[in-house]
Amino acid sequence: MKTFNLKIYASDHIFYDGECEHISIPTKDGYYGILADHRNTISAIEPGMLRFRDADGVEHEAVVTRGMIKIEENTVLVLVLRCEYPDEVDLNAIKREEEEALRKIREKNSKMEFHTAEANLSRAMNKLKNPKNNRI
Repeated sequence: MKTFNLKIYASDHIFYDGECEHISIPTKDGYYGILADHRNTISAIEPGMLRFRDADGVEHEAVVTRGMIKIEENTVLVLVLRCEYPDEVDLNAIKREEEEALRKIREKNSKMEFHTAEANLSRAMNKLKNPKNNRI
């Protein structure tokens, strides 16, 4: 199968940089699949599960936050705030994030704080929905 170059960058680390056969990205309208020679595109990424198959045929999954994807000349660049393997997600930390976000939403100190808390809650809830992490 034909491959393309895939770069997945989180804010604090490079998650993946190599050849890839296929990637599936969570978007507002559902999952968006990309193969080699895809047309040039820029799109938003929503929190969810990103899946890709590397050039060796190995399947990978990652929990991602909001971000963007840029496809240009057979190179796919994924930029997200956070990207983790499902088994690396700290459920206790997510629960704390969720509780803190809910507290801030109830306080509604400012519009900016409200929207930040709402985004944090969305991210925490998305991680909890991950089927591999039903160990609560």
